[in-house]
Amino acid sequence: MDFRLSKEQKDIRKAARVFAEGEFDPDLVAGWERECQFPLEVLKKASELGFIGIHIPKKYGGQELGLLPKMRMGRYHISSPPLLLL
Repeated sequence: MDFRLSKEQKDIRKAARVFAEGEFDPDLVAGWERECQFPLEVLKKASELGFIGIHIPKKYGGQELGLLPKMRMGRYHISSPPLLLL
């Protein structure tokens, strides 16, 4: 099995890193978790950028890129709320 990323997958990985670095200050995320809240605007941004459901088939509204890109993207969202790893 070939685990090398395609150019598209590398671009997604880079965009995920930039997004996570810009949106997920660890103290801010800790506050969301304490309050059991998640800002809808952040979820909307993540969705607009294509970070939600990247492994889901296109016929269901996903990008159908598979689990490897999803898992690779997840490493940049380690400090993010688990909701973004859907």
